[in-house]
Amino acid sequence: MPVIVNYKVKLIGIKRGCILIKTSDKKRFMIKIGFNGSLFVSNVTSSLCIRENGKMVFNGNAVFGEGINIFLNGGVLDIGNNFYANRNLLIQCEKKIKIGNDCLIGWNVSIRDTNGNHTVIKNGIENNNKGEIVLKNHVWIASEVLILSNTMVGNNNIIATRSMIKGLKSDCNKLIAGSPASIKEGTYAWKN
Repeated sequence: MPVIVNYKVKLIGIKRGCILIKTSDKKRFMIKIGFNGSLFVSNVTSSLCIRENGKMVFNGNAVFGEGINIFLNGGVLDIGNNFYANRNLLIQCEKKIKIGNDCLIGWNVSIRDTNGNHTVIKNGIENNNKGEIVLKNHVWIASEVLILSNTMVGNNNIIATRSMIKGLKSDCNKLIAGSPASIKEGTYAWKN
């Protein structure tokens, strides 16, 4: 079995074909859901819910820490190789969230391509606020970040702690910080 799920993770709606592994090099327990994480961060309950023909696609090794809550309501969550998420990651996907290779996510991060089933009406014009999120390769998302719809983060980017991103598009090697977030001047890189 390439996937291991902690017994504390509540599974909802999981059926054949909703989780895909797109690598020819499948290994035992290469995908871990509900394990590990920083011990100084308390974890909340964990759940993985896939509804309305949602899909979770893995392209290699992935670790989701304790306290994960992933809700796919018809959306596609595409995870690259060498993915690591610390405790309490929340993903709500109704359209598409794509996370590239070698991405690192801190604790208490939320990634949402929708605001649920609510429609915002501004000056008489409706907007359901659903839009894809793309995090390219080698992105480091620090703790307590909120990433919302219509966002594209380039390769080798760093997203600073407590940033809130919505509708931002960034090039490679950038620092994104603030609430609302902006792209900071300079060229940045990171390594672990």
